Amino acid sequence: MELKVRVYVLQDGQRFMGIGVYWLLCAVRDTGSLRKAALSLELSYTKALRMISGLEDGFGCRILDRRRGGQSREGATLTAFGAEVLRLYGELMKAAEDKVSLVYDDFIKDTDLTSLRSHVSFPALQKLFSIRLIAPLKLDHPHPGVGGPAV
Repeated sequence: MELKVRVYVLQDGQRFMGIGVYWLLCAVRDTGSLRKAALSLELSYTKALRMISGLEDGFGCRILDRRRGGQSREGATLTAFGAEVLRLYGELMKAAEDKVSLVYDDFIKDTDLTSLRSHVSFPALQKLFSIRLIAPLKLDHPHPGVGGPAV
């Protein structure tokens, strides 16, 4: 068994920044292009642009320096602020994963899931995990396949 963690930053109760925006910023950093970053993540350019625009609107400042012209007719780099957002979100994810891992290790050590399987229904197990892991840490439940480029 393993645990995966999703970290979202909320603004006015709505998702503001999550793993998708983080991956997009990483890809822009690595490719030097919003279009290439979107392609590498199998996103439409329009969706990628909306993600960046939403982030810039929320922060009230530019995350990317975009340029047009030249042979490639595209290009984007992270602003200093954008690079700092990327760094801080990466640190936040790492800290959350470390904290949840500690709690999870204690949980698994103190829980005999084999004996629980024969005595507890699946909905009851969902409730147990929700109460013991997710609610106290104010983090979303894990999602299979979450990962991404390293910072």
